[in-house]
Amino acid sequence: MEKRFLILGGDRRREYLARELRRYGCRALLAAPQEETAGGALSTEFEEALAVCENVILPTPLFRADGFLNAAGDLAADAALAQKLRGKRIFVSGSAKLIEKDEAWRELNLCDYSSLPLFRRENAIPSAEGALAEAIRLYPGTIRGAKTLVAGYGAIGKALCGILRALGAEVTASARRKEDLLRGEAEGISMIETASLDRGGPFQLIFNTIPAPVFGKKALAALPKEAVLLDLASAPGGVDFTAAKRLGIDARLLPGLPGKYSPAAAGAIAAKAVLFSLEGEEND
Repeated sequence: MEKRFLILGGDRRREYLARELRRYGCRALLAAPQEETAGGALSTEFEEALAVCENVILPTPLFRADGFLNAAGDLAADAALAQKLRGKRIFVSGSAKLIEKDEAWRELNLCDYSSLPLFRRENAIPSAEGALAEAIRLYPGTIRGAKTLVAGYGAIGKALCGILRALGAEVTASARRKEDLLRGEAEGISMIETASLDRGGPFQLIFNTIPAPVFGKKALAALPKEAVLLDLASAPGGVDFTAAKRLGIDARLLPGLPGKYSPAAAGAIAAKAVLFSLEGEEND
C-alpha cells in the first residue's frame, strides 16, 4: 500500500524530504504556498492534504520566532490543531517542545525521529559544516591556528572537532560524562569537564552544542572580549545572550543550519529517519 505523507511547512529541506520520500515510492504532499518544488512533489492546501494522508511530518525547525509553527500562515501548535491531527502518525523533530506548547499532543501518536541514533549521527555532519560556514563568515581570523572550544561532545560536537582539527585549529572540547572525556582524549582532543566552563579560557571561537544554560554571566565574563560564540543548541540555546551583549561578546543563536547550508543532504537524512521509524512501528 502506498504510504502518504503531508509535510507541514519547514525550511528548504522540506522539498528534498518530499523528493526522497517519493524516490522510495511514497506520496508526499507539501502544505505550503503554491511554489515550484523539487522532485515534482505536489503543493497543496493543508485541509485537502490532511484528508488523504495518514502520516504528517511537522516542520523543521518546529517553531518560528513568534511561537507559531514554522509553516504558512499563523498556525498555532494548540489543542485545536492536535485534535485535527488525531488518528494520524505524526513525525516530529523535538516532540518535547510540542508537548510544552500543549499537553494535548501527549495523547497523539508522536514519533520523534530526532531521537534515533541513525538521525543524530548523520545529521551531525550538515550541522557541523553549517557551523563552520558561519564561523568563517563571522570570525575575523582564520580557522587554522584559532583557539577553539566545542562545548558538548555528542554527535555534533565530535563532528565539529574532527573538521576543526583537519583545518588546523587548536581544539578543546567539553564533556560531562567520564567516558566521553576519555574517548575525546583517546582521539587526540584536549578535553575539559563541562562543569568547568565557568573558568573560561583563551578561546577565540566557541561552539555550543549543549541545550542547557552553560554560558551564563560568569562563564561569559571569563572569555576574551573578542571571542565569537556560536550557539548550535536548540532554542533558546545555552547562552545568556543578554549578558553576552552587555559584555561585548559576539554571540549568535544559529538554528536550522542543515536546512540553510545542506538542504538536500538534510532532507534525505530526515526521510531515511522517518521511514526507519515507520518501518519499526509497523513491525512492532
